[in-house]
Amino acid sequence: MKTLVFNGSKSRSGHRTIRAGSFQARSHLPLAAATLVANAMREQLAALLRCEVAVRLCEPCVPEPQAWPILLASSRSVLVRGPITDVALVLREEDAHGFITAAFGADILAQGPPSLIEGRVIDRLLEALAGTLGPIVGPRFVTHALKEPGQRVFAAYFEVLIEAPMQARVGVAIVHDPPPPVRGCVEPAAMDPIEIEVSAVFACGEHPAAQVVELTIGDVITIEDSTIYLRAQGALLGHGECGVSAGKFAVVCSAGPRASEREQADNGH
Repeated sequence: MKTLVFNGSKSRSGHRTIRAGSFQARSHLPLAAATLVANAMREQLAALLRCEVAVRLCEPCVPEPQAWPILLASSRSVLVRGPITDVALVLREEDAHGFITAAFGADILAQGPPSLIEGRVIDRLLEALAGTLGPIVGPRFVTHALKEPGQRVFAAYFEVLIEAPMQARVGVAIVHDPPPPVRGCVEPAAMDPIEIEVSAVFACGEHPAAQVVELTIGDVITIEDSTIYLRAQGALLGHGECGVSAGKFAVVCSAGPRASEREQADNGH
């Protein structure tokens, strides 16, 4: 998102004060959400390391595309996918050594990649810290290992600086900029008389064209995936599972529109 920003310098022209302005890329991510994540990381690390932990938050920013390979180089990363957005949790190699030193209670000066045991400790640490990203990704999320994060471009980025008991940084790279908060001026009750058609569509997969044109009443089509996608006026509302409620067919929604779009893209529907 481009935001008009005025710098601190100013000049006077008669009775007018003039400030130079420019449009800069800004993230939709609320600073409050990043603050909640930083505080949750502090509490999680304090519980894991059994000591007091001090952290500092760097304000979310939108780096230039050429900066991403530098920010994500030589790092261990996990991808946390949620209903609001996806986030990559990034731990660089030099910062991983700081965590290993704090975890084992010794000053480890080893260079190069971590050992097998140290690597497992780092992976479990990342999994534990992934649970602190709820304020950004949403309440229900899954975690995947992210290979070659330096080859990807993200929407926004911020860092949580660990200042005690060791010096380290944890990067948070946001895949999709969260949507801005909706401030509607129309009350939902005002739309009660409006009716729109809602359709539930199965993802049946691909079938040969010859088989499709020869379909007749009574033929059976194999459904490869039980997921049902809900649409209204062509817009994707979400997806879920089919079932029965109060004696009628029903759909239990398990994800909103953004997660449904990603799932459709992943499945090729």
